[in-house]
Amino acid sequence: MPKAKVAALRALELDPRLSEAHSSLGLTVTWLEFDWEQGERELQRGIETDPSSAMAYHWYAVFLSLLSRHEEALQQVRTAMLFDPVSPNSHMVYSVILDMAGHYYAAMEQQEKVLAQTPGHYMTRVFLGTNLCRVGRWEEAITHLLLAYEHSGLQPDLLAHVGAGYAAAGMRKQALDVLEQLSKATERCSSFYLARVHAGLGNIDTTIALLEQAYGERLLLLAHSSDDFFLRPVRADPRFQAVIAKMGFPQFR
Repeated sequence: MPKAKVAALRALELDPRLSEAHSSLGLTVTWLEFDWEQGERELQRGIETDPSSAMAYHWYAVFLSLLSRHEEALQQVRTAMLFDPVSPNSHMVYSVILDMAGHYYAAMEQQEKVLAQTPGHYMTRVFLGTNLCRVGRWEEAITHLLLAYEHSGLQPDLLAHVGAGYAAAGMRKQALDVLEQLSKATERCSSFYLARVHAGLGNIDTTIALLEQAYGERLLLLAHSSDDFFLRPVRADPRFQAVIAKMGFPQFR
């Protein structure tokens, strides 16, 4: 993220009207520094400098969802889809915004449409698998999470999604097996994703420690943690609330 910020600032030195650079800068200052005001200004500039950029609308929509401004977010993502109606990514982002707004069944319907056309779109499988966990359809959920891991090229972060699914489903042995695999992986797994597995296993202290580590590393995923399904076991913990407070969300001030 620090390198991304430097690159975005340099791009704007070269061309102040570069939409992608404004949008990228908006994301980096939001997720790296939790500067929500500057982040919103830059994301809006991304749209102003190119009103037909689907990417600019998508990223602004995600930003708005993080601030619980869900109706505005849905409006932005629907505008994005007018400019990019056939891309799987476009429909996936729409499903994520629906998720964050609490429209889980509508999100699943959207995710199933994406996968019907693009079965290898593994991030969509992650979101669908998570939603299936949310509604207690554990077998289907695990199937999708395992497929996502396979289609990702066996990325450790995607294996951690499988572990979180197992843990939430009460499949303790399988979740522990996943943690064992991750401990031996040559590529490091995100502390945020590891936290979700430990949360499902009831390892509260370890979960909090990993989330604090994620904050220290400025992992952008942490911005979603206040309503993350797999982190439900720690939401009421004051230490978790303290981590959320550090991010300075305007709606919690």
